[in-house]
Amino acid sequence: MSPRFKLKPRTRFLAGFAAIVISLYVIVAIRPVNDRVIVPFTALIAKVTGAILIAVGQDVSVSGVVVQGPGASIAIENGCNGLEAIIVLAGAVCAFPAPWRSRLLALLAGSIGLQLLNLVRTTSLYLFLKYRPGLFNVLHTSVWQTILVAAAVVFFLLWSSKQRVGGEAEPAA
Repeated sequence: MSPRFKLKPRTRFLAGFAAIVISLYVIVAIRPVNDRVIVPFTALIAKVTGAILIAVGQDVSVSGVVVQGPGASIAIENGCNGLEAIIVLAGAVCAFPAPWRSRLLALLAGSIGLQLLNLVRTTSLYLFLKYRPGLFNVLHTSVWQTILVAAAVVFFLLWSSKQRVGGEAEPAA
């Protein structure tokens, strides 16, 4: 009888994480999924961003994924809808050896938190484009992308630190 092939827990986690992230990226890239799920979701992000901007006194309108007003117009596209950070979080949470109920709650809470943070991002980017356009590119491409992914990683680290490998939650101190 040959010895069983067994991966170390760290290797199993990393392999699972990579497989889940790649699978989710492939799924959201499929044309019907993108057209019927991702684009309407992104339009919803634009609509909520527009509503927030109106609530803070901006004269904006929303058409599809475009939020525009006097002096500024942003298009919220793939890459700006917060889904990349959620995919990273989903890969980490699903690959982690914790009870599925805990994983699902973490995915729900983390996704909501990341989307709320993304709304701060889209709203602030519109305002920066309108009032401080020189800062827009660096905030859009570097700062906010880093903040969103870092938030996903920090959320995962905090959540996973409360889990006992093998599925039992850590007892409260």
